[in-house]
Amino acid sequence: MFRFNIILISLFLGMLGCQPSYSQLRAKGFLISDDGTTEGERWASYLFTHLQKRSDDKKVILRMRQKENPPQGYFHLHIQVNPELPFDYEIKNGKAALNLSAKDNRTMLWLIYQLIDRIGEANDYIQNEDLPPAYIDFKDQARNFDFSYREPHYQPNTDSDYAGILGTNQLDADWGIWGHNLSKVVEKREANHAKLDGKPMPEQLCFSSPDLLEQTKAYIVDNYGDGGLGHGNHFMLAPEDNAIACTCEACTAAGNKVGDASAAVFAFLGKISALFPNHQFFTTVYGTVKSPPKGKLPSNVGVLLSTIDLPKGGSFKDAKEFNAFKKKVNTWTLKSSKVYLWDYSMNFDDYLTVQPSLLSMQAQWKDFKAMRIKGIFLNASGYDYSSLDDVKTYVAAALMNDVDLPVEQLLRAYLHRFYPKSASILALYLIDQEKQSFQGKGYGMYAGFADIQKTYLLEDRFANCYKELGKLLPQVTGLERKKLQKLLLGMGFSKLQLAYQKGLESGGAFEIKNDQVRVKADILKIVEDLRAGFSANGIKMYKEADGDISNYLVAWKSYSGWGQQRNRLTASQVKWIQPGDNNKEALHTCLNGILGFPQDYQQGWFTSNEDIAFEVNFNDLQGTKGMFIRFLVNEKHRFNVPTTIEIHQSGKLINKLKFGLIKEEDSPVKEIVIPFQGVDLSKPLLVRIQKASEENKRLAIDELQILD
Repeated sequence: MFRFNIILISLFLGMLGCQPSYSQLRAKGFLISDDGTTEGERWASYLFTHLQKRSDDKKVILRMRQKENPPQGYFHLHIQVNPELPFDYEIKNGKAALNLSAKDNRTMLWLIYQLIDRIGEANDYIQNEDLPPAYIDFKDQARNFDFSYREPHYQPNTDSDYAGILGTNQLDADWGIWGHNLSKVVEKREANHAKLDGKPMPEQLCFSSPDLLEQTKAYIVDNYGDGGLGHGNHFMLAPEDNAIACTCEACTAAGNKVGDASAAVFAFLGKISALFPNHQFFTTVYGTVKSPPKGKLPSNVGVLLSTIDLPKGGSFKDAKEFNAFKKKVNTWTLKSSKVYLWDYSMNFDDYLTVQPSLLSMQAQWKDFKAMRIKGIFLNASGYDYSSLDDVKTYVAAALMNDVDLPVEQLLRAYLHRFYPKSASILALYLIDQEKQSFQGKGYGMYAGFADIQKTYLLEDRFANCYKELGKLLPQVTGLERKKLQKLLLGMGFSKLQLAYQKGLESGGAFEIKNDQVRVKADILKIVEDLRAGFSANGIKMYKEADGDISNYLVAWKSYSGWGQQRNRLTASQVKWIQPGDNNKEALHTCLNGILGFPQDYQQGWFTSNEDIAFEVNFNDLQGTKGMFIRFLVNEKHRFNVPTTIEIHQSGKLINKLKFGLIKEEDSPVKEIVIPFQGVDLSKPLLVRIQKASEENKRLAIDELQILD
């Protein structure tokens, strides 16, 4: 067998020497061989099996297992996995022959599916319609991926089979411990509790604790072994997410300081990494891990930095935040050869409105590559659906391999493959949206729909795309129909949001009936259609936090029952003072006649981290008995009622109302009435609303309403 493999390889090398040029992969059939190693045989057999499955004629795919010449007109594919390869993969062409070499199994799997798709494009007898389009050309090449760790954390990438085809990483498969979860896999007890001023702190870990080291070691051995034979895993070993850093005698001796646990954490990483040289260990540069170690970290120890402070949706050109970030990264790349980034590609307050991110992703990742970043975890909608997440997963995965690939070409290739009938409609909108966002303001990571309208929606083009896709849907079948149905549901959500923003105006969702604000009947029909569609298609969330889509739809259906009267106060009668000078956003939100939704602070609420002040001129509203203001109570986002509301007139305090904080479970929305007894309504009133100072509370109000 060994003698045969030597002959086979020699024969193949001779063929390479005959014609070292690119072949188009069009052939009568394919003959597959391997390098005689266990892994080479495994992947050659895998390629053989999957090509046969995709062909009606099994005879066109042959496996070379003994000395033989390929049948006339057949193409020879030779497979080898070589851990010593100086590149991630290498492709060599010959006369009707192709040699594929990969450094590891993950890369070979990705390379095989790139090849299968290219073979399918060149030969009608190979089916490839279900595969993401290949983007390498199989000319002679030897290259490394631009990033060694590549994870676009969208829903499609959570499918392990699909991630294998894309050549991407996965949290569930590649990390034994992630985030601040070390304490969930070890038993927290006195022997590993942190100490601060000699006092035990059970809510934090001591990274000098022998007990913590032994428990962590046991967990890894029991669940992941030693990581040998290419089966190494990643482990995030980080302190708990609080400001406590252990200052016990051992941690202080290691170099810990109050609020900075870096020294003990890196000492711990050094110990555990020495025990498991085949695994990789990381910590986050976040919270109490803030200072780099004095020496260089072991080769299997890395750090994860966040890009949360960098602008999203554009390039880093002229961005002040980038210069500071670059210095920070440079500091860490001097200490570790494995600096990964926790990057972001999502408006986390709206999963369903189509959001541009691909051009900015490419531009920013080019900068990251130049900074010697080795891995990217791209935080997106994760396990939840977001509109066109399949497109974004594909393009992001490709760019993580090669940041110089043309985004528009990738986008069009994917749309042509999986949205064949709707590709031109989608491409027109998506490419315009990408270009305008990249050249404009980008997008906010937590942006409400009012901001989306101003930045990336492109309302007219959105409306046209939605209309054209709706007209096309009855003609579409199969997988494309399923994908379009989900996309149209997401766009239907956006259309509903647009109607909400327009309020009582033309095209708005609301009307006045019997002097009360009600949701229009046609809007309620849309709400019901969306409810049924979301349920049928398994779409449960429209945003990251408190994003249950059913709660959002319930708010629409129950709105008319809130008994809201027409608001007689208008924006022309109010002068906004704080925050901002005559803040247009505040005036619109608080005087558009529409109430906010209780479960979502982005839906109709003006939010402020400061106190609020405004002046009201009642003009022709004589006889008004008072004003009432609704305050949102949301503990997660720190919204609560104010501590005081003061009423001033002619420079004098004429009334002061005091309040205590309330619990969200008692009332998610609190209405507060400001009585006008004894107030001269012919003169302006100054209203000052003071937020609570406890726990840095915030204020959120919707309508300033007049009581008759």
